[in-house]
Amino acid sequence: MGAGSKVQADRVGQLSGRGGHGRMHGSSTAGAVGKMIDHLSVIAKRVEATKGRFDLLGMVLRDEAERWDIVAAADWFGRDKQEAINFLSKQLQLEFTQDELMMISRVVPLQDGDRFLINVLQSLSGTEEIERIRGNFFGVEISDGYIVTSVKRTRSSKRL
Repeated sequence: MGAGSKVQADRVGQLSGRGGHGRMHGSSTAGAVGKMIDHLSVIAKRVEATKGRFDLLGMVLRDEAERWDIVAAADWFGRDKQEAINFLSKQLQLEFTQDELMMISRVVPLQDGDRFLINVLQSLSGTEEIERIRGNFFGVEISDGYIVTSVKRTRSSKRL
């Protein structure tokens, strides 16, 4: 994911059983996390209406981390990661409360070809519904995660 993430080229992400991954119809998660998911969904709709579709937008809690990472991928990001980080950070500041912002560790823009991105997308059903993920995704252990929007891609896609 980021510069400090451990990525091992010889490991393929594995879900921790089918029970570790499931669809959520709406954000039924209670409390602050549920509100953050709702706010992230609002951001997704607002940004997609003006900039274009996200390939992936979600929040993940790395194993043993105390704060969430916002992960995102979109064709319109371009090559400038800092510009994508700045744009997404501004969107988060517009929608999230101060307390919710304090629960975020970092914003991680993912580029086409990123193995973590490919692995997560392959694990999803590809619907617009919020999906919960857990497990090892190409060497990144996710103890909890919520994907609010995604584009399902398969190995046969020319972009992979």
